[in-house]
Amino acid sequence: MPLPTKEQFSKYYKETDTCWIWLRYVHSTTGYPLLTWKGKTYRAHRLAYEIYKGPIPYGLVIDHVKSKGCTRRDCVNPDHLEAVTQMENIHRGGNFQKETCVNGHEMTGYNVFVDRKGWRRCRECHNERMRR
Repeated sequence: MPLPTKEQFSKYYKETDTCWIWLRYVHSTTGYPLLTWKGKTYRAHRLAYEIYKGPIPYGLVIDHVKSKGCTRRDCVNPDHLEAVTQMENIHRGGNFQKETCVNGHEMTGYNVFVDRKGWRRCRECHNERMRR
């Protein structure tokens, strides 16, 4: 299915000093911008990457790059987006710097494990969930 052209896509965002802010639907839970195009729903930042930079390489995800001044999930500026591995995306997001989990357990040594998706998890919280 053909992607929207740059001209068609540009109707859905507003350019600020640096970011291109998505004007249409933004997912209420994740904060990511969404666009339904010809009956299919896309994450708009991924669509922006493909329209302006080309196909997303297999096995990579699209990261909003903080070092380029972007911390907004609703930004679709392709200059703020980079294709990286999921693990790199997690590292950049700060998950690997956490010293405690949301419940206050220490995130070091035996109490930390990496799940199948590459996320660091608190073993104590995980064990509590499994007991329930």
